[in-house]
Amino acid sequence: HPARRGALLPPAMDWGEAAPPVAAQQAQVPHSPAGGGSAAARALRLGAIVPEQKTKQPLLTEAQVMKKHAEEEKAAELTAKADAERAAELAAKAEASVAAKAALLPAKGTLHIHGYSLADIESNMSSFRYLFVKSLSAALGIPSGCVEVLDILQGSIKVEFCLHPAGRQGDHRDGAALLGEVSDQLLDATSALRRGKFKEYAASAEILREGEKPRDDEAPPPAIMRRKVMCDAQEQAQDLGHPLASVLALLQRESDACEAEHEGLREANDEVARLGAQLAQLRQLKKDREEQRRRQAEEQRLRLEEEERQRPLKEAREEEERTRKAEEEERRAAEQRRKDEAEEEEKSMRREQAAAKKQEEEEEQLRREQEAAARTQKDEEERLRQEQKASEALPGPAPVRGGAGAAPPLPAPTFFRLDLMAMSGGALGPMMMFF
Repeated sequence: HPARRGALLPPAMDWGEAAPPVAAQQAQVPHSPAGGGSAAARALRLGAIVPEQKTKQPLLTEAQVMKKHAEEEKAAELTAKADAERAAELAAKAEASVAAKAALLPAKGTLHIHGYSLADIESNMSSFRYLFVKSLSAALGIPSGCVEVLDILQGSIKVEFCLHPAGRQGDHRDGAALLGEVSDQLLDATSALRRGKFKEYAASAEILREGEKPRDDEAPPPAIMRRKVMCDAQEQAQDLGHPLASVLALLQRESDACEAEHEGLREANDEVARLGAQLAQLRQLKKDREEQRRRQAEEQRLRLEEEERQRPLKEAREEEERTRKAEEEERRAAEQRRKDEAEEEEKSMRREQAAAKKQEEEEEQLRREQEAAARTQKDEEERLRQEQKASEALPGPAPVRGGAGAAPPLPAPTFFRLDLMAMSGGALGPMMMFF
């Protein structure tokens, strides 16, 4: 921007035009409520150009621009320095808190509850563990995460746990001090632990430090027997510890309420984190879908372009295919015609061969019939000659030809001509037969 480089601002876009009337300028300028000037200063700092519709500001000289630029740089340096000092102070406090917390050692102990067995809580072990952690943390005024349940064993009920120091908000108690406070509250009937939700178990419980031997479960000491230690306020109104117990009860209720609020806040934070994760997933899903749609659109565009480029080649291939199919159809039609002609010629030849064969058979039959007729005629002539010879050899007067008493002459053979050609349709020639 020219103001950042120490140069003057360029003139307005309408510097060469005639100025509009004052009424028109007032009509164009929008009315807005007056402010503290922060918007104008921010616009000037960022180098924004004032729109033409607004009242024009006087141009700054080069010296004024340089001075303003130096002031802005100095203010930015002071702000950065203050931020760095604040960050260093916070880091130092955090390191000191971590070091103080590291110096506080945890302590392990065992809560021995007499008069109960593991079977009494085994069906609802998680609720007992939750009740123990919440009651102990509320009685000691530490977070629930500082109470760690290591194990729950048989032998009445033995709860092995570890107390971790909180180390925050000026709490300098280590694990041993916390364990001692638990032991003191077990002995005090007005303590928060003995009057809270854990009072049924705390009335007959004792604290065993790490390495300390437990007492006999069969005969617990009278001080830790499960019994009613003190009367309530209605039966013993003169109890001096009652105000303190009331205060402790109120503190306990407030502590429980704070713990509930803290739990609700933690759940709300978890819900916000879960919703944030879901929102991130939805955004990523939306981004992936948009990317997928963009890729599909790009692929569609490339495919259309490729189809447009391949369209002439495709049309040429289709035309070539149509031509090839037409030629193939013509070739098949020609082959079919040749095949039909060959079949027709073969049928005609077969008919001619059948006619010729039939004519030969008819001629052969006629020849056989002629030969049979000739043999028959020859046999008849031979029979007549034999009869004539036989008649000549008989004794008696010789026959006189033409005279009286002469034997009548044999009848001459009569010949018949059958026109078999007409009977056979022209397939056979004429045949002579005689009887």
